[in-house]
Formats: sequence, C-alpha cells, structure tokens
Amino acid sequence: MRWWRLLRKGIIRRVGAKDLVGLGLVTEGMSELWLCKDVSVTLSFTLINTLFDESNIIFQTPCFFHSNLSYSYEVVAYYYDHVRKDNAVELNQCRHNHMGMDVRYRHPPNYTPRYVKKEFIGGCRNALEYCEDCMVTDFENIYSVHYTMCRKPWQCIAKPDDGITDCKKGTCLDTNVVNVEHCYEVIKEWHKLRTEVEEELLKMTGDETIMEGQKGDYKNDIFMGHCNDDGNDGYLLMSGKDDTIKRVNDLYH
Repeated sequence: MRWWRLLRKGIIRRVGAKDLVGLGLVTEGMSELWLCKDVSVTLSFTLINTLFDESNIIFQTPCFFHSNLSYSYEVVAYYYDHVRKDNAVELNQCRHNHMGMDVRYRHPPNYTPRYVKKEFIGGCRNALEYCEDCMVTDFENIYSVHYTMCRKPWQCIAKPDDGITDCKKGTCLDTNVVNVEHCYEVIKEWHKLRTEVEEELLKMTGDETIMEGQKGDYKNDIFMGHCNDDGNDGYLLMSGKDDTIKRVNDLYH
C-alpha cells in the first residue's frame, strides 16, 4: 500500500524532524519520519512511549519510512544509552556489517579542516588510540558485509574515482573512502554466491538458459560474467525458464 493511502486510512501519522530536535536525537536538517499505529516490537514500544508518551504510536520496521538513515542509528543509540543502559556491546565495524570504508581521519569527507582539528589527522574516528583499518580487513575475518561504500554488486561499478577517470556522482569507487582492490574482493564474493546458485540450479533442472546470465564480458575476474559494462545498465539478471525460477527454493530444502 502506498504511503499516502496509509496516511489517509490513519495507519500511520507524520512526524516532523523538528519534533525530535528538543530531545537531542536529531538535527534541524533531519528528514521527516513516519510512525506506525500498531503494537509489536518491545524495543519500539518502550522507545516511542519514552519519546512521545503515546501508547498507540510505536516504531515498527515495516512501517517506518525515512530518507535519512542516520536517524535509525541515533534512535538505537538513544535506546541503549537511556532506555536500556549498560546492555550493549559495540562490535568491531570492520568485521560486523563490514563496509570496507575508512574509519580514520585521513581524507575528505571524513576529515574536513572545518570540523576536525589537524592534530587528529590519521586518528581513529571513534576516539580510541587504535582501530583496525577496515579498508583492508582480511575477508576471512568478516562476519557480514554491508554493500554500500564498495557499491552494490549488481551495480557493476569497478572504476576508481582517482581524479583521472571520468566519473559522474555515484558511478565510481571513492578512493578516499575505500581500498579499490579490497572492494573488488568483497564484491566478487557476492558474485561467487550467485554463480553457485546458478550452477546448482543447472544441475537440478538441466536448463541451459540459466547460463545466459553469465555471458557478460566486463571484468569477469570480479563480476564472473554477470556484467556487460560498468554501471547499473551493465548488469545481467539471472536467467532461466519460468519453471526453473520457481524451483529456486528447492535448493534450500
């Protein structure tokens, strides 16, 4: 159901970001929020009651819309700092929800003279004396990957934004933020998984049309035949007959 229909039916209500500024959770520039009228998640129930003192307004992931993801992080931080104190452990971001991004003050946009003093250049952004360099974390030590800074695997983005390559906004790997070779490794792991699914599906069905999705010729050492060119338009969708696609779930039974 579209958001405006949900709003009209009273399933959700609109809350401006300015409503939360006084609580110190958001900044003036934060996006507007959409909160569900429902009851489900304990964390959400406690949090929204704490913020709004309204038992019928609760935070629920399927019904929470925002265009600024930083709010979701701040909400969680508030919950564990003020609602459930001393009940959380900060994980190593290089190994959990790994983005492969720079976690030190070394380059823009993380280091900006306007906001960060020169004596902090090269230091950890979490203010600790030592922090692992997430840009080169050994893949064997990574538990989960968040494909953002290294770009989505299906975007077929492999060009570095090195000041030489012709890049439009969002079409290259930002070499100030990520290590390009490391990103190639992380992206390739996703394509290995897709290849594994295709090969297992071929064994199960004998459908040779599946291999149409591996006929790309752009950087096959990374994308494994799933890309024809750099960028979104270069991605090849998985192929196969309708009956074959319906049997994907059978691979996991």
